[in-house]
Amino acid sequence: MTYEQQLQQAHKERVNRMYSAGVVDVPLNLKKNWSKTAQEKKDVKEKPLREEERLIFELRQRNEFLEAEIRRLMATYSQESDAAPKYPSLLQIKNAVADAYGIPAIEIEKQSRHKNVVEPRHVTIHLARRLTLLSYPAMGRKLGNRDHTSLMYADRKVSERRQAEPAFDAKIAELERLLRVE
Repeated sequence: MTYEQQLQQAHKERVNRMYSAGVVDVPLNLKKNWSKTAQEKKDVKEKPLREEERLIFELRQRNEFLEAEIRRLMATYSQESDAAPKYPSLLQIKNAVADAYGIPAIEIEKQSRHKNVVEPRHVTIHLARRLTLLSYPAMGRKLGNRDHTSLMYADRKVSERRQAEPAFDAKIAELERLLRVE
C-alpha cells in the first residue's frame, strides 16, 4: 500500500469514527467518491454551492483580481518614466531652503521662534505644499510634530508676502525652480 493510499485510508477511518459518533454528517456523494481516483473525482458533477459558499468564492475571485491589479499598477509606477510626475521630498525642500537662508536644516524642525528660523520654516512649508502631495498633518509630523493649523497659517503668510513683495516672490520662485529640476 502506497503512502497516499495509507493517508486516504486513515482519513476514511477518522471520518467514519466521527460520523458514527454523530460529530459530523457525511454527505452520501462524498462517501461514494472516496474510492475514486483524482481523475474520476473531476468527472463527477460538483454539487451546487450554498449561497454562503458562492459568496465566499466570488469574494476570493475579486480579491485575487484586485491583488493582481495592484501588483500590475505597482510594477507600472515603480518603473522610472518621464511621463510620471516627480516630486521633491520634504527633506530635499528643507535642505534647499536651509542652504538658501544659510542655516542648518535641523533648525527648521526645532521649536525656535527666532525670525531667522521662522521665515525659512514658513518657506519650507509653502514650497512643500506647492511641490509635494503631502497634507498639512503629514507635513506637521515631519516638521517637528507641528499642528496642521500652524502650517496652514505659514503657507498663507508666505503666499500673501509673495503677492506683496516682488523681491521675495523672485527668491521663492527661484527655489521652486531649482527644486522642480532636481
